[in-house]
Amino acid sequence: MADSIPSPWIVDYLIDIAEEYGANLSAAPRKEKAMKAQLVRFLTFPPSGDEPCSLWVEISDKKHIIRARLSVDAISKFEKNPIHGGRSITSHRSAFVSLKRFRPALGRVARRDGHPGLTEESTLFLDVDEIVLKGAFGEPMWGSPAEVVSDDPRIREWIHGLRQDGGAGNVLKLRKQEAMARAAEREAFETRAALKPPVKPPIQTTINSAALDTKAKSDGVALSAAAQIKCPVFKRQAENSNPLTLRFSRDVEVFMSLPFSLAGATDPQFSSTNPAVFVTSTISFELVSFRKGDSSAPPCPPR
Repeated sequence: MADSIPSPWIVDYLIDIAEEYGANLSAAPRKEKAMKAQLVRFLTFPPSGDEPCSLWVEISDKKHIIRARLSVDAISKFEKNPIHGGRSITSHRSAFVSLKRFRPALGRVARRDGHPGLTEESTLFLDVDEIVLKGAFGEPMWGSPAEVVSDDPRIREWIHGLRQDGGAGNVLKLRKQEAMARAAEREAFETRAALKPPVKPPIQTTINSAALDTKAKSDGVALSAAAQIKCPVFKRQAENSNPLTLRFSRDVEVFMSLPFSLAGATDPQFSSTNPAVFVTSTISFELVSFRKGDSSAPPCPPR
């Protein structure tokens, strides 16, 4: 019959209540779904008489054990249920039971040491309004359940807060709210990141001189010397009436020393001492070698 309890549930149930209702235990609704447990033993017995009274018992889910108070309504319903054959609930030393309409409460509970009366310090217990005995009467305790109020650190922290005044009993509730807020922020950030278009790499607007120099050398062109020319400036010759006659700047000697031509870099006629002819769409310029400072630049041929 020990397999009749599929999985432990006491701690999970208490944590759910702590995170949802915090210190306001009276706001927690009674659990309507039947939960399976073992009634381990009775801590109190009814006095002689016909009037039903509340009883204290210990309830186990095979992993944890907790004290429970069977209310007067629970005892009355048990005695009226024909399935029990009119027997007293305390006639069974232990039993496999089904609990319904219960919720946690904080208060003084029956002592375990056999002494009458209640504990001096309040603690957590289950307030049960309905119990049904299913069988396994008189069997020993299933497993080795630990006291729930001292075994689980979260339950201990919650009970410690419930014993204090103010909102200390909301400790697990507030902690869950903070965790949910962080999770929501993280989810929102991930959503924005997923919707944001990818950043395109910037278009390169600078020239990699090292790469160009390597390619220029492979083509037989001395780019390092050409790089020294910064947009040669041409000046109009004031003394020449031909408006198309141009005069080179001081960088012309460097320009004329470059061993390249439009016709081909290997053509021997194109050198620093031979004229190079550059042809544009409308004007042909004849460039002749001359020394720096020579003001006798030849005019351009007529169109």
